[in-house]
Amino acid sequence: MSRVPRLNSWKEIAVYLGRDVRTVLRWEKERGLPVRCIPGGRRRRVFAYPAEIETWLAAGQILPPQSTSLPQRERPAG
Repeated sequence: MSRVPRLNSWKEIAVYLGRDVRTVLRWEKERGLPVRCIPGGRRRRVFAYPAEIETWLAAGQILPPQSTSLPQRERPAG
């Protein structure tokens, strides 16, 4: 990943991480991806610093959460 002073949109953040924009939006909401909001305007404008993203990645924040699914039922023998 190249060193960029600031990533100025969801798309730039997604490209930096090599992921889809929807994935990056989900990570920001569910896993605390370090994204900063620019106040004002109708649309939610954002930016992020690559150094903060690298720290977040190093902390293992993209690991999937532990499964909360119910165990599979055992099939009856026969």
